Amino acid sequence: LIDPSFYVNVSAAYDLVLTEEIDGFSITHTLEATGTRLNVGYKRINSTAPQFFERLDLGWNLAAIPDNATIQAMNLTLYATSLGNTSNQNVSAVNMAKNWTQHSTTLSYWTDAGDGKVYTTTSFLSAGFHTYNLINASDDFQMNLTRDFWDVGLYSPSGENIQGNGITNRIYAPSENTNASRRPVLSVTYTFAANETDGDDAIAQGISDSLPSAVIHNEQQVYTRNSA
Repeated sequence: LIDPSFYVNVSAAYDLVLTEEIDGFSITHTLEATGTRLNVGYKRINSTAPQFFERLDLGWNLAAIPDNATIQAMNLTLYATSLGNTSNQNVSAVNMAKNWTQHSTTLSYWTDAGDGKVYTTTSFLSAGFHTYNLINASDDFQMNLTRDFWDVGLYSPSGENIQGNGITNRIYAPSENTNASRRPVLSVTYTFAANETDGDDAIAQGISDSLPSAVIHNEQQVYTRNSA
């Protein structure tokens, strides 16, 4: 049997860090494309230091995948250079309603990266390669194939809920990392409906090319069927 599935690795079009900083009565929200590291989770050095709630937006260009594709499997792989405290062990991948060009405020953008449908919540006990199974995102992913872009948010529900002092967040390698093997990758397995007209034309041309001058005997007749 011929496996009809296709497999493609998609590189991140952009990866952005969204931060809510609470310092006393002051609350600020910032957007950063660091180019050096992707912070996710809760961070506070001590009781007098500001609190940081950091989330990620990972955006993907889907032009390499047909608009009529049916997703069979999806996995997001990130490389953790630092695991952070156990408070931030659980990281959730969530649906994002908008991308970075569509949000009117940084607050709405930060909120979007942590309040959507949860695709998976995964716990990791060591640094290195972390893989998130995103098969639950396949419906949202397929709906975005026609516009060729899709975003997924990451945040730590455990870190943001536990909080506390002396806590460090997780750090992932960004798309600009000098080691290409550590850059974010979205691996997608899919099938899609072939164009029957093109397929029929290819078969007819193949027959014509393979028998340019041969005589077709009675027992070698070729039949075609019109499905209309």
